[in-house]
Amino acid sequence: HASAPAFSRALRLLLAYKDREGHVEVPVRHVEQGFALGQWLCEKRSVYRRSTLDADCQAQLESAGVVWDPRARALASAFNRAFKLLLDYKAREGHVEVPQKHVEEGFTLGRWLGRQRSAARRGALDADWRAQVEWAG
Repeated sequence: HASAPAFSRALRLLLAYKDREGHVEVPVRHVEQGFALGQWLCEKRSVYRRSTLDADCQAQLESAGVVWDPRARALASAFNRAFKLLLDYKAREGHVEVPQKHVEEGFTLGRWLGRQRSAARRGALDADWRAQVEWAG
């Protein structure tokens, strides 16, 4: 429970980590002042996924900036970066028929777009992402 001294201490350490590092994506093996902060946060995410995390704890962790599924956030961030490059390409070239081997700002945009289209045909592309790719052309 959020009022427990152990939770309060862990939250203080998490906030100190955030102040120092600028984020709360604590590596699992990270130890902060002798406390296994990364493991603690991993356990909190696990409890959240089981829908058994105390609402007050959840609110405090979310207020601190905790993302419950960091992999999903990383994937979304990568998609958004690639999609921005696609829109830049379209604005410059007037179309989105990106050659397979085309590289945009060090990113293999043509290969990425091919994978998105292939995933869309298989029904394996996130619906929002599919809509964005289709909207772009």
